[in-house]
Amino acid sequence: MPTVAIIGAGVAGLSTAWKYQQQGFDVVVVAQSFPSPFETVDGREQINYSSPWAGAHNRYIPPLDETSKRDHESPEAGITFLKGIEYLEAGIRGYDHLTEGSAKELGYEDFRELDEKDLPKGGIQVVVNCSGTGFGDDKIFVTRGQTCLVANTCDATVTRQNSDGSWSFSVPRNFHGGTVIGGTKEVDDWSTEPSLETRARLLEKFAATYPKILEDGGEFRVLKDIVGRRPTRVGV
Repeated sequence: MPTVAIIGAGVAGLSTAWKYQQQGFDVVVVAQSFPSPFETVDGREQINYSSPWAGAHNRYIPPLDETSKRDHESPEAGITFLKGIEYLEAGIRGYDHLTEGSAKELGYEDFRELDEKDLPKGGIQVVVNCSGTGFGDDKIFVTRGQTCLVANTCDATVTRQNSDGSWSFSVPRNFHGGTVIGGTKEVDDWSTEPSLETRARLLEKFAATYPKILEDGGEFRVLKDIVGRRPTRVGV
């Protein structure tokens, strides 16, 4: 099997890598940003890499068998304990004097120096471009999106698409995390600051679309505004 290089670690890149791995390919992912634990992510610092913190929803009818299997294996997307494998390049400070004997004393029972025979044979034979804004691709531009997280609960994910290209939607968050109300698509807008005018418009339009959301308290209880940038490709 050839080694496949994936450029970019967004939704498209990681999904592509996973699909190739399922087919038995060796995969390497090259990217400017990689996912961090959700609890530590700062949206303003990772405004160009919003997949791990902004969330997403996809409205489709999934195959029942595959869905049941996934729900059974990961009912809460919680913590799974796995065997850890770590490769250390020669010369890393703090590890340069580590020997097999001293490693065992520290609990690394399988530590050893790799020989040439342990390294992958051949080079990269397939490259898949799933890049965002970090690869210098002149066909990529940013699309700014603004949403608003409210404390109100919503019993459904509701979307209204308008003839002028705009839309209103809600994405209820799990574990009583409120509801995301959106949203905008602003081409080549690099602003990081949320617009209060935009927030008011989003909330007003969604309330008109789904008045039931205001039955929970009679008004929107705003928790925070959310701003992110979507990488967008010319012609796609």
